[in-house]
Amino acid sequence: MRAAFYISIAITSTLALTACPPLDPKKVPQCTGHEVYPDPCAATPPFGSPESQPTLCQSACASLRKSNCEEGFPSPQGGSCLQTCEQSSKASAWPLKCWAEAETSEKIKACGSIRCRVLGPTERL
Repeated sequence: MRAAFYISIAITSTLALTACPPLDPKKVPQCTGHEVYPDPCAATPPFGSPESQPTLCQSACASLRKSNCEEGFPSPQGGSCLQTCEQSSKASAWPLKCWAEAETSEKIKACGSIRCRVLGPTERL
């Protein structure tokens, strides 16, 4: 009985001595801005801050989908509106803000640079 008690004390002491020490703030690595994803140094932007707001491409694609424009939905080849927007808007100037603020397919068409063929309920992917 005593042997079991001494063994448990020895094991507990060993575990306590090998446990992780508290973090020393002076030894925490500083963030350099060159970390890879997921970045443990990145802070989550506060809700409502400009950094937490959707991008113009996200807003434009949401508006296109809301108006049932064909371009707002994935293409038959599998490309999403967001992928196409982010890749193509770097090469050409698209009226993304106008599309994002438009509330109807007619207003989206009036912005220009888009056909906005309205899809029926059975055509949506």
